[in-house]
Amino acid sequence: MNRAMDRRAVLRGGLGLAAAAVGGSSVAACTVGEQAAPTRRAKHNLVIVQWTNVPAVEVTRKINAAFEKENPGVTVTMRHAPNPNNAYGALVNSQLAAKSVDIVAQFALTPSAFPPKYTEQKPGGFAALVAAGKAVDLTDTGFMKRYEKSQQQYAFGYEGRQYGLMAAQYPAYGGLFYKKALLEKHSVPLPSTWDELIQAFDTLKSKGLTPLFLAAKDGYQMFVWHGILTQTLMAGKRSERAAEVGAARAKAFWQGAATWNDPLYHEVAAKYLKVMQYAQRNASGVSALTAPGVWAVKEDDFPFLIDGTFDAATIVKANPKLDLGFFTMPSSNAAAVNRVVLNPDLSWVVPTSAPNKELAMKWLEFFSREDNYKQWLAATGSNSTQPGVTTTEVPWMDWLNEHQEDACLNVPGPWVPTGAAPEASGPVLADMVPVGRTSANDELRRSADAYAKARKA
Repeated sequence: MNRAMDRRAVLRGGLGLAAAAVGGSSVAACTVGEQAAPTRRAKHNLVIVQWTNVPAVEVTRKINAAFEKENPGVTVTMRHAPNPNNAYGALVNSQLAAKSVDIVAQFALTPSAFPPKYTEQKPGGFAALVAAGKAVDLTDTGFMKRYEKSQQQYAFGYEGRQYGLMAAQYPAYGGLFYKKALLEKHSVPLPSTWDELIQAFDTLKSKGLTPLFLAAKDGYQMFVWHGILTQTLMAGKRSERAAEVGAARAKAFWQGAATWNDPLYHEVAAKYLKVMQYAQRNASGVSALTAPGVWAVKEDDFPFLIDGTFDAATIVKANPKLDLGFFTMPSSNAAAVNRVVLNPDLSWVVPTSAPNKELAMKWLEFFSREDNYKQWLAATGSNSTQPGVTTTEVPWMDWLNEHQEDACLNVPGPWVPTGAAPEASGPVLADMVPVGRTSANDELRRSADAYAKARKA
């Protein structure tokens, strides 16, 4: 099992989908359209399940309405539930067990979901369903040709075939929203190198400002760590090699040729600690739910917010007048190293048990049309997965639109033996200073020991 820290586990509590769907779950889900979920339905009723993310749900509703208008007699029912406490996972399991869902929203699996043979482990969760042939193969569909193949394969590929359509990928690792007016007021240019970043923080701090705001209560400091780590691991490598780089690192860990106590991770830790010293003192008490809004309305402080673009809609709603910007934090003085890091996210999957597969394919084709997809991107803050499709009309995406060409996907973490301690997956940032009390050296040593112990067990 690959348990590299990601947004699913830390921010959303994970989906917890079982390989065999669990029946009889009680879920407080919201339903749009029909209220019941019978196994047998009219062939012109499409059922989509999606986790509760307000901007994504709202734009999907608009696309559904347009789809119904273009296809008289067709209705689209959308069911959604929140991710905390595994409510969404229970909803998906119950719908799969009833064979009553046509399209399922699922977090991108990425290569980390499919253990290589040398680990002697098997895929779990939704990946087990894919490996068992329970998801429709989308490889040869016309709409998949609209999307960048290597990104789609990374997100939901298995043995060279495509089993999901990744609709959203977010710049989150190393992501920083910023207040343009506040930077201009203090004559601070947007940094493009590591030294410039620290200089900007120091300048703003000297003016009495707290440079960084983050939701450490929900682990958003991980964006700093993984942003630095991914840029470091991918230095000098083509963007499409993220999976290859991750596989080589994972094998080295498994064979004992690499550990969390290697100089590379001490270098990353040193930069992480440097950045974190500029964050607000009460970061560990700030939640991901409230952080974007609190940051947005405080126009005279906190120039930067550590967050992913998925929270852009929340920020804009909290303060529509805010002159907002977004960029990826540079971790090196070599410009080529400082790339946008993309995190594969929401993907559409058609289960083989779907009552209306043909209609599901028709909806995915409709969703993939440029106008509909651009509407999705603008509403959700996602980076495009279709070459040539950008959201230039969204003001805060100006920097991203100029720096997408060499963006790279996040690098998968090492394989962690089943039953291993959490530390085996890497340093537990909640325990490590400045959020916790353990020094970086001790935390890295603890992670290395935990991984070695688990590997030998």
